[in-house]
Amino acid sequence: MNNKAIYRPLFLEAWKKTWHHKRLWILGIFTAVMASGGLFESVSGSWQTAAKGRQMLEQCINGTLPGYQWLVSYSRYLAALPSTQQYILSTIVILFIIGLIIIGAVAQGAILSGSLEKHPSNFHELLKKGRGFFWRILGIDIIGKLAICLTFLIIVAPVAFLNPLPYGWHQYPPIISLIIFLIGMILITTLQMLSLVGVVRKHLNISGAIYEAWNIFRFHIIVTFELGLLLFITSFVATLATSIILFISAIPLMLLFVVAIMLGSAGFYAFSIFISVTAIVLIILLASGLLSTFQYTIWSLYFEEAGQFGIIPKIKRWLKK
Repeated sequence: MNNKAIYRPLFLEAWKKTWHHKRLWILGIFTAVMASGGLFESVSGSWQTAAKGRQMLEQCINGTLPGYQWLVSYSRYLAALPSTQQYILSTIVILFIIGLIIIGAVAQGAILSGSLEKHPSNFHELLKKGRGFFWRILGIDIIGKLAICLTFLIIVAPVAFLNPLPYGWHQYPPIISLIIFLIGMILITTLQMLSLVGVVRKHLNISGAIYEAWNIFRFHIIVTFELGLLLFITSFVATLATSIILFISAIPLMLLFVVAIMLGSAGFYAFSIFISVTAIVLIILLASGLLSTFQYTIWSLYFEEAGQFGIIPKIKRWLKK
């Protein structure tokens, strides 16, 4: 490869492949179950939230562990029910979560298998390929989650309980720990994604995939961090664009509600609610599946490119100008 930055051709190629493999968008919805999360919640926190330790602790846990807030609310609801209903609902929820994890791991393998193919595969072929990597992908996902939790406990949790004063230099330790935690999350997520690609693209075992990911990161540390930052920005922009689309979509939906109220029809009102909820859910799921597929494709392409030397970090190109 020539000595040049790879981001523009990488992103363009990933977009072409993502658009070409639209079936993967559906699988991309389920890969969100295995996502690390936590970045947007932490970055978007206000200064006061970051300055107050226990609030920051709650915020970081809520972002780092997807479904945490829902689990807290569910636990409170469950405590008010009779013991028999508690056991039944708990069993249903546990089976549902296990099912989502299984589907999410299979979907990860399917996307990484099909994202770089020239011709789209059907769902049966994609799922068959994804099942072949299930245990190794699940193992890497679990290791990634444990690493993030350990990083959180070491860096953020101790500082969060300091509960510093609202003014003065005491505010800075939580902010600094939060920044270090974000950097650690980017590093862990990057190694996790590269390890997943190594499992699928090179058929490596868990230890071999992690070692391969570490070598890529070690030889291209600045490029890898730049790519992670660009993907973070891309996710932020995509989330913002989805919010704008939802806002625009709300206009005709509100008109539909107005018509339903003017007609005084309970059936038409219920129909309006159904249409509104369906439209919102479909937009969110479509955006989530598209973005997830795009990100997995980016990491797959980068894994292939990073095996070659001569990649120049963007920051070095700027410094040379």
